[in-house]
Amino acid sequence: MTRSVVQLGGQALKLDADGDTTIQVSSDDVLIVDTAGNEALKINADGYVTKPLQPYFHVGIDTTGGATPQSNISNSAYVNITLDSEIIDRGGNFASSTFTAPVTGTYHLTLNIRLDNVDTAASYYNLVIATSNRHHQQLFTLPDSDIPIMSFKFTAIADMDASDTAYCRIFQNGGTSQTDINGYNTSFYGYLLG
Repeated sequence: MTRSVVQLGGQALKLDADGDTTIQVSSDDVLIVDTAGNEALKINADGYVTKPLQPYFHVGIDTTGGATPQSNISNSAYVNITLDSEIIDRGGNFASSTFTAPVTGTYHLTLNIRLDNVDTAASYYNLVIATSNRHHQQLFTLPDSDIPIMSFKFTAIADMDASDTAYCRIFQNGGTSQTDINGYNTSFYGYLLG
């Protein structure tokens, strides 16, 4: 493969009429691509690639009032999981416990959840990452005695169109409404794969 080198004498290669979409190399061998005046891609001298505009969110549950903000969840209906503590929200796409896809693409979404006072009289629990196109579900059953703590991690690769939404739900089938969602160990995160 033959490579060509375009020499610009340290100047940025401007790719549009107003000059805000550029490719440039800094003095320390860092390649930077700007789109609409914003750094969209950076490759450093060691080959590490960062994408500062890539959508990413990581949210949890506000535990200011205690570790169990959702106590005694329903034993016969889907319950939306309240995720109200933003850790990272690159792009500002998360609000009111819901992620809204900024662009059409494939997204990696993960729910980590801790349940306290799990009721083994329930037939099963169903975790859901609900997106506009489909509901991604993980069903689990329990052993024969009540369990003080259970933690689960559930990942979905979701095709989402621009403005599609994703949020998390849980369903307990039967038993007693005694299960709590523990805020200290519950989080939801996701990012654009491509």
